[in-house]
Amino acid sequence: MHDLARQFLQEAVFASRGASHAFSPRSLEGASGCGLGLRPALPEDLSPRQGDIVTQMLALRVPGETPFRFDLLTDHAADWIRLQDQLDRQRNHFIKDFRGTHGFDKAAWAPDVKATFTAGLDAINTDNRDRLDVAAAALATALRPVPEGASSAPCADGATA
Repeated sequence: MHDLARQFLQEAVFASRGASHAFSPRSLEGASGCGLGLRPALPEDLSPRQGDIVTQMLALRVPGETPFRFDLLTDHAADWIRLQDQLDRQRNHFIKDFRGTHGFDKAAWAPDVKATFTAGLDAINTDNRDRLDVAAAALATALRPVPEGASSAPCADGATA
């Protein structure tokens, strides 16, 4: 479920990026201009890929589990879209500030400057992946809560949900 939750959240961001330009979706509060587009947006409908992921999530459910709550999907997706917009803005500002200091022509950068730039982007991307894993685990747990007294089973990638 954790892997599917991660895929669902990633797809929500892709859909949001398209929605912020393509039609009039439900606008989410947040800064505008340098993150996911004009403003973070939550599309009105699931994308076909999101629909496929939800179908896979439903197939994993055990009869008798608590009812599947679709509202949790959109709530978690909206939270992740807002956070992803913030993370995108942080990455964009890092790149802009770095290039403002060292110039736009990466070919002209000294090896140590290139290494610093790469290390900075790697740290930002690692933080982004870590936050996605936390958000996916929260969504997976919300969709499939662990009964009291039971231990959570590890996901294929080693996370628990």
